[in-house]
Amino acid sequence: GLGARLSLTLDDGSVLTRTAGDSTSYFASSTAPVHFGIPEGRSATSLSIRWADGSSQEVAVASGENRLEVMQGI
Repeated sequence: GLGARLSLTLDDGSVLTRTAGDSTSYFASSTAPVHFGIPEGRSATSLSIRWADGSSQEVAVASGENRLEVMQGI
């Protein structure tokens, strides 16, 4: 949802962070995609989400996976 903070951990231990809805318009949808640019030769291992209500969620990323759809609480 809007205001969720997403942290993507890469295979080298580095972390990329984005906030959902931080660069969208007033009419933004809670399902707007969040994009991470992963450096060449790197892959993601996990995605941590801190939802706007303060709850947290951790999602494992399968090798080679380049698109995830995550819903709060699922």
